[in-house]
Parts: sequence; C-alpha cells; structure tokens
Amino acid sequence: MQDAGKIGRHRVLLIAAADSSEGLPPTLRRCFSREISMGPLTEEQRVKLVSQSLRTASEQRVKKFA
Repeated sequence: MQDAGKIGRHRVLLIAAADSSEGLPPTLRRCFSREISMGPLTEEQRVKLVSQSLRTASEQRVKKFA
C-alpha cells in the first residue's frame, strides 16, 4: 500500500457484481461512485455494457487532455 497515494493520478474503471449490496462493508461500497441495480444480463449485454463504459471513459480522457 506504499503506492496507494499514486492512484489519484489515474482514472480507474472498476466494475463489480454481487447478488445484493446489502451486507457489503461500507469501506468496500465507498470504492464506487455509482451503484446500478439490475437483473441478470446475458453475455452479449455484459460485453455491450463494458464496451460502452470503456468508450465513455476513453472519450472523457481525450477531452481532458485536448
């Protein structure tokens, strides 16, 4: 954890899945800026969700450095 302070310099896309957010430790939940509740996704839907998230993050990075 010596390099933990360096994390703030980079954007990180962190995606997690759980059956329920109830009972998750608050320290873990604070790692996420957003929570989305949805039913189970097909593999195709998961690929689309991750692809769109990565594309959006990439576009935001380009705008930031433009």
